[in-house]
Amino acid sequence: MVTDNITLVMRLVDEVWNKCRVDLAEELLATDVVVHDSLAVDVRGRESLKQFILKMHRGFPDLRLTVDDIMASGDEVCLRWTLTGTHTGPFFGLDRTTKHASVGGLMVILVEDGRIVESWATWNVLNLLQQLGYLPSIDAIARQADVCVPSACATQAAGGI
Repeated sequence: MVTDNITLVMRLVDEVWNKCRVDLAEELLATDVVVHDSLAVDVRGRESLKQFILKMHRGFPDLRLTVDDIMASGDEVCLRWTLTGTHTGPFFGLDRTTKHASVGGLMVILVEDGRIVESWATWNVLNLLQQLGYLPSIDAIARQADVCVPSACATQAAGGI
């Protein structure tokens, strides 16, 4: 059962997320699947999740979700992942920047009767917005406030700003 659940999740990552094969959602996801995401969005239902994935791919056509670590126990699968892509299209109201970004995250996925029924994802949205240039980096904020954060302190100690 645990191996089957890991295989199911890897198919979701490899085929649905990375290849944008949303047609496979019928096979992998429960009709009433719920996804809780750090974008402050709860995606409810298979069709809504398909639209969410398509929206992500419109913003980042070369989107790639890499599983860095995966483990399962019973009906839960946990993964640590890295999402990379180039922002060449609209993304949740943000105009394209053509910048490449990479963010990490964690996800817990609940599987019942061979289908994904719910998931909880947490990832660094703030860091993504910083990489895309929509928000200043923590170092820039610290320099402006004349506050020392670890990376800024290293620059100051080396004779930098």
